[in-house]
Amino acid sequence: MTLAELLVSSTVFSLVTAGFVVSYKSSYSAFSQGSEKTMSMRALREAVNRIQPLISSACPVSASSNAVYEPDFVASPGTTSSQIRFTTLKEYAEVNIQRLSSPTIPFSPINSSLSQYQEARLFFDKTVDPKRPGGQFGRVKLDLSTPSSVGDDLIVARDLYDCSFTNVGSNTIVLRLESRRFLKRNMGARDVQSYSLETRLFIPYYSNTAGGGG
Repeated sequence: MTLAELLVSSTVFSLVTAGFVVSYKSSYSAFSQGSEKTMSMRALREAVNRIQPLISSACPVSASSNAVYEPDFVASPGTTSSQIRFTTLKEYAEVNIQRLSSPTIPFSPINSSLSQYQEARLFFDKTVDPKRPGGQFGRVKLDLSTPSSVGDDLIVARDLYDCSFTNVGSNTIVLRLESRRFLKRNMGARDVQSYSLETRLFIPYYSNTAGGGG
Protein backbone atom coordinates (compact mmCIF):
# COMPACT_ATOMS: atom_id res chain seq x y z
CA MET A 1 0.00 0.00 0.00
CA THR A 2 1.18 3.48 -0.75
CA LEU A 3 1.37 6.14 1.95
CA ALA A 4 -1.66 7.93 0.49
CA GLU A 5 -3.72 4.75 0.55
CA LEU A 6 -2.67 4.06 4.12
CA LEU A 7 -3.68 7.57 5.23
CA VAL A 8 -7.05 7.27 3.51
CA SER A 9 -7.68 3.84 5.07
CA SER A 10 -6.72 5.13 8.54
CA THR A 11 -9.02 8.13 8.14
CA VAL A 12 -11.97 5.99 7.06
CA PHE A 13 -11.36 3.55 9.91
CA SER A 14 -11.18 6.41 12.44
CA LEU A 15 -14.47 7.89 11.16
CA VAL A 16 -16.23 4.52 11.33
CA THR A 17 -14.89 3.88 14.86
CA ALA A 18 -15.95 7.36 15.99
CA GLY A 19 -19.41 6.70 14.61
CA PHE A 20 -19.68 3.44 16.56
CA VAL A 21 -18.54 5.17 19.76
CA VAL A 22 -21.06 8.01 19.37
CA SER A 23 -23.84 5.52 18.59
CA TYR A 24 -22.92 3.39 21.62
CA LYS A 25 -22.89 6.38 23.98
CA SER A 26 -26.22 7.58 22.65
CA SER A 27 -27.77 4.12 22.99
CA TYR A 28 -26.37 3.67 26.49
CA SER A 29 -27.69 7.08 27.57
CA ALA A 30 -31.16 6.29 26.22
CA PHE A 31 -31.12 2.86 27.88
CA SER A 32 -29.99 4.36 31.19
CA GLN A 33 -32.70 7.03 31.14
CA GLY A 34 -35.35 4.48 30.20
CA SER A 35 -34.31 2.11 32.98
CA GLU A 36 -34.26 4.87 35.58
CA LYS A 37 -37.68 6.11 34.50
CA THR A 38 -39.14 2.61 34.60
CA MET A 39 -37.82 1.95 38.12
CA SER A 40 -38.85 5.38 39.38
CA MET A 41 -42.39 5.20 37.99
CA ARG A 42 -42.77 1.67 39.36
CA ALA A 43 -41.75 2.91 42.82
CA LEU A 44 -44.15 5.86 42.57
CA ARG A 45 -47.05 3.61 41.56
CA GLU A 46 -46.26 1.28 44.45
CA ALA A 47 -46.34 4.27 46.82
CA VAL A 48 -49.75 5.29 45.46
CA ASN A 49 -51.04 1.74 45.94
CA ARG A 50 -50.00 1.87 49.60
CA ILE A 51 -51.37 5.36 50.25
CA GLN A 52 -54.68 5.04 48.40
CA PRO A 53 -56.49 2.58 50.73
CA LEU A 54 -55.61 4.70 53.74
CA ILE A 55 -57.06 7.90 52.30
CA SER A 56 -60.03 6.07 50.81
CA SER A 57 -60.87 4.71 54.26
CA ALA A 58 -61.62 8.24 55.53
CA CYS A 59 -65.16 8.66 56.85
CA PRO A 60 -67.01 11.27 58.93
CA VAL A 61 -68.06 10.48 62.48
CA SER A 62 -71.48 12.06 61.91
CA ALA A 63 -73.62 13.60 59.21
CA SER A 64 -72.47 17.09 60.22
CA SER A 65 -68.73 16.40 60.10
CA ASN A 66 -66.21 15.99 57.32
CA ALA A 67 -64.06 12.93 56.64
CA VAL A 68 -60.97 15.01 55.77
CA TYR A 69 -60.28 18.10 57.83
CA GLU A 70 -56.80 18.99 56.58
CA PRO A 71 -56.22 20.21 53.99
CA ASP A 72 -59.61 21.92 54.11
CA PHE A 73 -61.34 22.56 50.80
CA VAL A 74 -63.12 25.77 51.83
CA ALA A 75 -60.33 27.34 53.87
CA SER A 76 -57.69 26.88 51.15
CA PRO A 77 -59.17 25.64 47.87
CA GLY A 78 -56.56 24.47 45.41
CA THR A 79 -53.61 24.76 47.79
CA THR A 80 -51.35 21.84 48.59
CA SER A 81 -50.22 20.46 51.92
CA SER A 82 -47.47 18.08 52.96
CA GLN A 83 -49.93 16.24 55.21
CA ILE A 84 -53.52 15.08 55.25
CA ARG A 85 -55.55 14.59 58.44
CA PHE A 86 -58.68 12.48 58.38
CA THR A 87 -60.98 10.34 60.50
CA THR A 88 -61.19 6.64 59.80
CA LEU A 89 -62.37 3.47 61.45
CA LYS A 90 -59.94 2.22 64.07
CA GLU A 91 -59.42 -1.07 62.32
CA TYR A 92 -58.32 0.66 59.15
CA ALA A 93 -55.88 2.82 61.06
CA GLU A 94 -54.33 0.08 63.16
CA VAL A 95 -54.19 -2.90 60.80
CA ASN A 96 -51.11 -3.51 58.66
CA ILE A 97 -51.52 -1.35 55.54
CA GLN A 98 -50.63 -4.27 53.30
CA ARG A 99 -53.59 -6.29 54.57
CA LEU A 100 -56.57 -3.96 54.98
CA SER A 101 -59.57 -5.97 56.08
CA SER A 102 -63.25 -5.23 56.34
CA PRO A 103 -64.24 -3.30 59.48
CA THR A 104 -65.82 -5.37 62.20
CA ILE A 105 -68.07 -2.44 63.18
CA PRO A 106 -70.11 -1.23 60.17
CA PHE A 107 -69.85 2.49 59.58
CA SER A 108 -73.00 4.36 60.52
CA PRO A 109 -73.14 8.20 60.60
CA ILE A 110 -76.33 7.96 62.62
CA ASN A 111 -74.51 6.21 65.45
CA SER A 112 -71.66 8.61 66.17
CA SER A 113 -70.03 6.54 68.88
CA LEU A 114 -66.46 7.81 68.97
CA SER A 115 -65.20 4.42 70.09
CA GLN A 116 -65.22 3.14 66.51
CA TYR A 117 -63.25 6.03 65.02
CA GLN A 118 -59.59 7.02 64.96
CA GLU A 119 -58.00 10.28 63.87
CA ALA A 120 -55.03 9.67 61.62
CA ARG A 121 -52.69 11.60 59.40
CA LEU A 122 -50.38 10.91 56.48
CA PHE A 123 -47.43 13.26 56.29
CA PHE A 124 -44.24 13.74 54.32
CA ASP A 125 -41.16 13.64 56.52
CA LYS A 126 -38.22 15.07 54.57
CA THR A 127 -34.50 15.29 55.31
CA VAL A 128 -32.02 17.73 53.78
CA ASP A 129 -29.02 15.95 52.29
CA PRO A 130 -26.72 17.72 49.76
CA LYS A 131 -25.56 14.34 48.45
CA ARG A 132 -29.06 13.41 47.33
CA PRO A 133 -30.53 14.51 43.98
CA GLY A 134 -32.19 17.86 44.56
CA GLY A 135 -30.68 18.13 48.04
CA GLN A 136 -33.40 16.32 49.98
CA PHE A 137 -35.26 13.03 50.33
CA GLY A 138 -38.15 11.89 52.46
CA ARG A 139 -40.73 9.33 53.47
CA VAL A 140 -44.51 9.25 53.76
CA LYS A 141 -45.58 8.14 57.23
CA LEU A 142 -48.86 7.17 58.86
CA ASP A 143 -49.39 8.59 62.32
CA LEU A 144 -52.33 7.73 64.58
CA SER A 145 -52.95 11.31 65.65
CA THR A 146 -49.95 11.44 67.99
CA PRO A 147 -47.56 13.98 66.44
CA SER A 148 -45.42 14.17 69.59
CA SER A 149 -44.82 10.41 69.59
CA VAL A 150 -42.74 9.01 66.73
CA GLY A 151 -42.71 5.46 68.09
CA ASP A 152 -46.00 4.55 66.41
CA ASP A 153 -45.20 6.14 63.04
CA LEU A 154 -45.54 3.67 60.20
CA ILE A 155 -43.53 4.21 57.00
CA VAL A 156 -45.76 3.92 53.93
CA ALA A 157 -43.35 5.04 51.16
CA ARG A 158 -39.62 5.77 50.97
CA ASP A 159 -37.04 7.57 48.84
CA LEU A 160 -39.29 10.39 47.67
CA TYR A 161 -38.24 13.92 46.84
CA ASP A 162 -41.64 15.47 47.49
CA CYS A 163 -45.23 14.63 48.35
CA SER A 164 -48.33 16.83 48.46
CA PHE A 165 -52.06 16.47 49.09
CA THR A 166 -54.79 18.72 47.65
CA ASN A 167 -58.47 18.71 48.62
CA VAL A 168 -60.35 19.57 45.41
CA GLY A 169 -63.82 18.85 46.81
CA SER A 170 -66.39 16.33 45.55
CA ASN A 171 -64.86 13.74 47.89
CA THR A 172 -61.62 13.84 45.90
CA ILE A 173 -58.02 14.19 47.07
CA VAL A 174 -55.23 14.87 44.58
CA LEU A 175 -52.01 13.08 45.53
CA ARG A 176 -48.75 14.13 43.87
CA LEU A 177 -45.48 12.24 44.37
CA GLU A 178 -42.04 13.12 43.01
CA SER A 179 -38.72 11.28 42.98
CA ARG A 180 -35.31 12.42 41.75
CA ARG A 181 -32.28 10.43 40.64
CA PHE A 182 -28.76 11.04 39.39
CA LEU A 183 -28.09 10.09 35.77
CA LYS A 184 -24.49 9.51 34.67
CA ARG A 185 -23.39 11.42 31.61
CA ASN A 186 -20.25 11.49 29.49
CA MET A 187 -16.94 12.20 31.21
CA GLY A 188 -18.42 11.20 34.58
CA ALA A 189 -20.87 14.12 34.82
CA ARG A 190 -24.19 13.53 36.60
CA ASP A 191 -27.52 15.19 35.93
CA VAL A 192 -30.58 15.23 38.17
CA GLN A 193 -33.65 13.68 36.58
CA SER A 194 -37.09 14.28 38.07
CA TYR A 195 -40.05 11.88 37.85
CA SER A 196 -43.54 12.69 39.11
CA LEU A 197 -46.91 10.97 39.38
CA GLU A 198 -50.23 12.64 40.12
CA THR A 199 -53.47 10.83 40.77
CA ARG A 200 -56.94 11.53 42.14
CA LEU A 201 -58.14 9.47 45.09
CA PHE A 202 -61.88 9.18 45.70
CA ILE A 203 -63.33 8.93 49.20
CA PRO A 204 -66.41 6.70 48.91
CA TYR A 205 -68.04 7.96 52.12
CA TYR A 206 -69.84 11.26 51.89
CA SER A 207 -68.68 14.49 53.51
CA ASN A 208 -70.67 17.55 54.36
CA THR A 209 -70.94 20.55 52.03
CA ALA A 210 -68.32 22.46 54.02
CA GLY A 211 -65.82 19.84 52.96
CA GLY A 212 -66.76 20.00 49.31
CA GLY A 213 -68.61 16.70 49.22
CA GLY A 214 -72.15 15.79 48.46
